[in-house]
Amino acid sequence: MANQKIITIKRTGAIFGALLLLSLTGCQSMGKHEAADCAETVSAKEVGEQIIIGAVEEVELPNHKISLTARIDTGATTTSINAQNIKKFERDGKKWVKFEIHNETGKLVALEKPVTRMVNIKRHGAEDQIRYAVKLKLKLGKVNTVSEVTLADRSKFTYPLLIGRSFLTDMAIVDVSKEFTTK
Repeated sequence: MANQKIITIKRTGAIFGALLLLSLTGCQSMGKHEAADCAETVSAKEVGEQIIIGAVEEVELPNHKISLTARIDTGATTTSINAQNIKKFERDGKKWVKFEIHNETGKLVALEKPVTRMVNIKRHGAEDQIRYAVKLKLKLGKVNTVSEVTLADRSKFTYPLLIGRSFLTDMAIVDVSKEFTTK
């Protein structure tokens, strides 16, 4: 009797797993036109409370009315933003930092934030780097949250914002075959 229950549970799990896999990969086995319709349906879905996002997305800084193109990087722990003219200062006995970021038109916008911590960034093939971390409100699709962001000169990179795991955890699933799914 107990063996029957275990077999039934295993079969149910196997069927559920197969259906989930089929729903996630089904678009790949369809014809060109059917797959395009399917891709739109899949990208608009959510998995539980998590949204599905692509490898590149638009992210807003709603408190500053700035929109930036962001690279989604599940290999990075922290989120990093392109910051210029970074200057530390003290306010009411606490560490603060003043910095500038480019808005979508390229104009520099000055921000002042309290420093939450100093972060040691390990870089492959280069020396470790110490960066200031601040809290910024970020909006990615329907995810609107305050997140810790490190300040770095990303001017040589394609994307001014890099979204790391600390922002993504429990909020999003990344489908690297897609881009700009939250528009």
